[in-house]
Amino acid sequence: IRDYKVTGVQTCALPISVKQAISMKIFLRPALLVLLLSPCCLADYITERDAITELVKAGKHEEALKAYVQLSEGKITEAQKSDALESAALCAHALKQYELAIRLAQSIPVSPQSKTVQMRLMTENGRPEEIVVRFASEDFTSWPEALAGDASYYRGRARFVLKQKQEAETDLIRAVSLVNQGARRAEATLALADNYRDNFKDFTKDRKSTRLNSSHLVISYAVFCLKKK
Repeated sequence: IRDYKVTGVQTCALPISVKQAISMKIFLRPALLVLLLSPCCLADYITERDAITELVKAGKHEEALKAYVQLSEGKITEAQKSDALESAALCAHALKQYELAIRLAQSIPVSPQSKTVQMRLMTENGRPEEIVVRFASEDFTSWPEALAGDASYYRGRARFVLKQKQEAETDLIRAVSLVNQGARRAEATLALADNYRDNFKDFTKDRKSTRLNSSHLVISYAVFCLKKK
């Protein structure tokens, strides 16, 4: 990867394919992944995407959903299509159209991104069994780290809820080690602590995991203490 700065983010001097990005375990959040893999039509895509984002901010989720789907059908890159379809799936989720949201997530061409979005939707709709049934044997080791971290969190959380304590511990430890976002890492840490407390009945590990593994130590430990009361 050559040092080429886009708004302070290290990326490639030339566009690369999605498969190359995945093989190098590159993953930036959708808008930045678009920058990484875009050809010369980048400006048009970003302009259209920003306009749709304003619809979402205004609470016009139905209009935004249609616009994202239409955007995904244009002459854009695989990464841009994945980005547009993820955004469409989240709009469908906001409209409480779960089945549609899942179908849109399944149509995302970048497989790790597709599966992670599906797990996110299942998590937010309280469907832990569905996550475990569909993704129990999924191997995240070849995935881009950020996606592997998020997916490990969603599956680990589902396994915690289903009392699969050993499997939950494995997934959640991986999530804590891979997730870079502070809030999500704190969530993974708290889920790991919950698993030790509720499923293992191990209060020593419960306290230790919450104290030492979170990137937001004070916040997560404060939440942990409140949960104990």
